Parts: sequence; C-alpha cells; structure tokens
Amino acid sequence: MQHPFSRTTLSLAALAGLLALSVEGSTITISYSGGDGCADSVAGSGPMSYGSQQSPVTCTGVTLGGVTKVAGEATLTTMSLLLDGSGPGASRSAQVRVEDTLTVTGGSGAGTLIWHFAMNGTLDAGDFTDSMVYLDSFGGAAFADFHACGAGTTGFGVSCIFDNIPNPPGGIRAAQPHEAVNDIRSISIPFVFGVPLNIDWRFHGVVYNGCVNINSCTPASAVSGVVGSSGAGLFNVNLLPLEVVNTDGSQALGAVVMSDSGFSYGTEAEIPEPSSLILLGTGLVVCLGLGLLPRRAKRG
Repeated sequence: MQHPFSRTTLSLAALAGLLALSVEGSTITISYSGGDGCADSVAGSGPMSYGSQQSPVTCTGVTLGGVTKVAGEATLTTMSLLLDGSGPGASRSAQVRVEDTLTVTGGSGAGTLIWHFAMNGTLDAGDFTDSMVYLDSFGGAAFADFHACGAGTTGFGVSCIFDNIPNPPGGIRAAQPHEAVNDIRSISIPFVFGVPLNIDWRFHGVVYNGCVNINSCTPASAVSGVVGSSGAGLFNVNLLPLEVVNTDGSQALGAVVMSDSGFSYGTEAEIPEPSSLILLGTGLVVCLGLGLLPRRAKRG
C-alpha cells in the first residue's frame, strides 16, 4: 500500500547547510490530528508526556463522531506513542518529534554518526484499516516503516506490506491484522568535529482508513486501528548507543557527543579487532599456566 504522506529525501547540500545552524537546547513535541475538530500539540525543552497508557487523551469528532485516543512520552532518547482510532473519518495520526543541536568532539575533520533505534510494539487494524508506524529525519524519506492491515485492504488493488524497508533487504510479506514489531533500524548522518549539528527525529503513528483514502467502499467502513496498546503498552522507540566513525571507517575512539542542552549521548565502546582478541586470549592462557606452576612444584 502506498504511504499516505509524501516524503522528500534530505539532500546532502541541505544537510551541509544545517551544520552551520545552531539552536539553543532541545525541543520535544507531541501532537496528533484526528480530524473533525480533534487535534492538539504540546511542546517543551525537557522530557514530555501527553496522557498516559491507562488514561489517554480522548476526543470525539464534532460532526462525524469518530473517536481518537492518544498518549505519548518522549525524551531525547525515547519516543513512545499510543494511538487508537475508531468510527467515521479518513485517518488519525500522532507524532513525537525530537529536535536537538549537538556537537561531536574528540577528533578532527569529518565523520559519520550512526544512529540505531530499537522499535518495539504492536499494531492492530480493522477490516479496511492500515495501522502503521514510521521514522524519518527532518520529514524526509522514512528509514523505518511497519504496517498492520485488515483483510479488506486486499480489495484495494494494492499491497499492504508489513515491513516496507526490511533490513537486511528481502523478506517482504503481506501485513496481517495484528503485527508485533521488535526490530532495530539505523540511519547514518555525516558531521564535522567541533561543528554544531541539528537533528530532527519524527516518530509517526497512523491509523488509516482505506475506504475513504483509497477506495470507495459500499457501504463505507469506519476506521478501526491501534498503534500500541492500552494493555500491552505504548509503541516504543529507544535510541541505542551511537557509533562514531571516522572517514576511513575506523571507530572514533574517545569521541564525545554533547547536546547544547548539556545532555551527553551514549556512544558504543571500542570493538576489539579479532587479532587483539586472539592476543588477549593467549595472554590469559599464559598467565593461567604460570599461576599453576607453583602449585605443581609443591605437589612434586
């Protein structure tokens, strides 16, 4: 199934321009739109929450009467959503947006930051509904895109794929009405040591009515879908330790990734080369052998 929102890829030229920008601190925004008079947004510079798993914010459309329930939580390293849409209406959407300015020190020249996001949660879709989550940077092309689709979506003449951006590639399959996501998705962003770099992560949850947006169903079906679960928990996206890589592909040892807000991003520890592991193992064996020699001498 084609994605309901247009996407543009962030060009290298645009990214290079962002390196020169600087924003004080960070901004976290949680927003949603249910249509029919249902919409809201909250923003702040620190950890944010909107509703809760047990008590989501609930809105009933003023004209059609469709219901939208939303809850969200976010920090600089976590983004979580619950989105429950039911009744008449085209679609419901919710977004967690994390903006920050950071600087990488401990090296010189250019490099690459590799961001790894662990995604964990459930998706449920009614008969003519596509429930989805996706991640993008600056509103560009998604680098993670998961779906659950009701049985009725097969009549639209398009395919509804569970994982639209599989990693590793391959394994494409049709999405089922209930899907559980437990995967890691990554994106690489170039940087220059000592030069401020802006980031803008956007985690989207969408409950999409195929009858309204794709095909005129007779009779028209109401939307019915959930991102996350009030029982099983919100759909969570957690940032794992960053990889800091030099232009030659080597790990930038000792690199520090610091936000303008004062937050220090975790980075991956040094990964030893295989030869180093062999030498370490050999040294341990030698030390163990030497440690046993005196005991053997005493027994003699």
